[in-house]
Amino acid sequence: MDLTFILTDACNLRCRYCYQPAFGQDVMPCDVAVEAMRNAVRHGAERLALTFFGGEPLLEDEALLAILTEARRLENDSGVEVTAKVSTNGTRLSEKFLAHAAEGGLFISLSHDGVKEAHDASRVSVRGEGSFEVVDRALRLLVAHGRPFGVYSVVTPVNVAYLAESREYLWEAGARILVTTLDYTAKWDRPAVRMLRRQYGSAFAGTMRLRRLRAASRNADPGGRRPRCGG
Repeated sequence: MDLTFILTDACNLRCRYCYQPAFGQDVMPCDVAVEAMRNAVRHGAERLALTFFGGEPLLEDEALLAILTEARRLENDSGVEVTAKVSTNGTRLSEKFLAHAAEGGLFISLSHDGVKEAHDASRVSVRGEGSFEVVDRALRLLVAHGRPFGVYSVVTPVNVAYLAESREYLWEAGARILVTTLDYTAKWDRPAVRMLRRQYGSAFAGTMRLRRLRAASRNADPGGRRPRCGG
């Protein structure tokens, strides 16, 4: 059973393609989430897939971790498997939170649109300032932490010219799960669609180049062994 917990409708960014019509300060009490999980188990759920969402869910990071702790306790008591993930803009990500997330088995999906020109075209603060530097710091934290994570990027007519470059940037930074989606609410005129096609072609060529490099690296390794990470 899938359960999505909207921890708050508040957000510290104002992404220009965001579908949330308004922002407030409402928060979801922890006991609502705990009771939802218990009810799901009582009604025969064989597996719980939890998603923490917002607004920006890490504005309520303590509540998130408290719910996650209760979820793991319920998993131990009931035998029902629990998975958990959070979608975040990364502005509140910290070493402390990552340590707790690792303990609780929380998968993190970071919203990051790639190179600065692409990212700052849409992911801006309440005052309209770009968020690239702080979100890129979150990306580096995730990479350094060494646990699997995802990067979610949105392509718009405004940043489409950077699609291939952005995917390469994210890959070179250490991200390995890249999810790209189109802003279907935007006005895609013919020049933008043509650029999208060119960028998809460039991104595909880049992917094939990486595959060839990896294959060459394996073939060059003595004994046919896979190269160890880092050398």
